[in-house]
Amino acid sequence: MTAATTALDMRRSETAVTASPLVYRLAGLAFATVLPALFWVAVAASLGNAAGFQLGASALILTGTTIALFLGSVCAPIVLKA
Repeated sequence: MTAATTALDMRRSETAVTASPLVYRLAGLAFATVLPALFWVAVAASLGNAAGFQLGASALILTGTTIALFLGSVCAPIVLKA
């Protein structure tokens, strides 16, 4: 192996790493929206259970979806800006 081919391989690996920042941004957006939504759904279910009534699955799904959509609409311009 020559130094030229090693340098070429290194440039290709650097390009592969830096070529997909959008993937990392989308992953960050998913974490920023889904994890807080799951947390607050768990809190709502726990508080409802502690108060003596059980929230329905459809109510919890609707709550989680609403939270995730709201956070996505707020966080997407911030996270995905170029």
